[in-house]
Amino acid sequence: MILTYRLYLTIFQKRFSLLIMILLASTINIIELNGYCIEDNNHPSRSTMMCGGRVTTGLQVLYDFNEGSGSIVNDVSGVGSPLNLTIANTSNTTWTSGGLSINSGTIIESSSGADKVSTAIQNSNEVTMEVWVKPANITQSGPSRIMTISEDSGDRNCTLGQDGSSYAARLKTTTTASNGTPTVTAAPLFSTQLQHVVYTWNGNNGTEKIYIDGIEKYSGTRGGNITNWNTGLKLAIANEFVNDRFWLGEIKLAAIYNKVLTIGELTTNYIEGSECNSNSNSCGNRVTSGLRVLYDFNEGSGSSVYDVSGIGNPLNLTIANTSNTSWTSGGLSINSGTIIESSSGADKVSTAIQNSNEVTMEVWVKPANITQSGPS
Repeated sequence: MILTYRLYLTIFQKRFSLLIMILLASTINIIELNGYCIEDNNHPSRSTMMCGGRVTTGLQVLYDFNEGSGSIVNDVSGVGSPLNLTIANTSNTTWTSGGLSINSGTIIESSSGADKVSTAIQNSNEVTMEVWVKPANITQSGPSRIMTISEDSGDRNCTLGQDGSSYAARLKTTTTASNGTPTVTAAPLFSTQLQHVVYTWNGNNGTEKIYIDGIEKYSGTRGGNITNWNTGLKLAIANEFVNDRFWLGEIKLAAIYNKVLTIGELTTNYIEGSECNSNSNSCGNRVTSGLRVLYDFNEGSGSSVYDVSGIGNPLNLTIANTSNTSWTSGGLSINSGTIIESSSGADKVSTAIQNSNEVTMEVWVKPANITQSGPS
């Protein structure tokens, strides 16, 4: 159902919380919500959204580099508190179509520790690091850091990088150096085309692998466990935290999972591509021009519904009474009265709509009956 209005919106007040039940519920027996968004049609923002067909099980962070401007790279995983990144020197970078080009040395880093990532990996004893990149050359080494959770050039949890004409990975365990060495590498690495690069480690049997464009290029064993990880270390892209291992090139996607992706899952992500092009019911091909908030209800558990729009500060929602709801495949069933609301005002939505004088409200729903009214 889509409702579109072109009007002067005096009805929106900044002090109001955005209630997800505005269109549908005062709230008895409304069965299923599969997507909810509000768009401000005069203020285009990002050209694409989270990839609809990508694997989300075990996802901890996802950066799709669709911001197009500014110094912030948003974590659009919808998992926990967003671990957004800041570009230290934007003059050394250029936003591209669905990506970011790092033209000279800078760092793109989180302001706080990547606790949600490192702790989840420790708990599962598995990790997958994934990027879509086009290196600027085949000579940068160190290895140059494409994505890292580390302290400095001598202490880390895990790193995916480039060492000359090969991709390189390090992961610290109780049997390795604090630097995560030995380094494992895989080729080919091209500076003329985008490549999908994935590193996996399974702590249950020690197996580690590197895949390039969906093909296994390295397989080995790394023993020990990761009880010695520092969960307070920050996450960075394109450099080490002491700024001595910068990486140059274009990056279009970066993700970390707390599981080893299967061959089938790796293939799914590879086919999905570096930008959203899925025909699934999720967000791959959705219109994003003017988008202000997006809830795709893919959390699967818990009391939070995350704003995965990647626009401004996420306007996440909380289910007041989870016992009155049940998570479905890609949706949420509201079985009896409750409310799903933001904890603060929906300023970013209401102000943008006031500025444009236009609004679109959109939902995918299956009502429980044809008798609820009010309107509900």
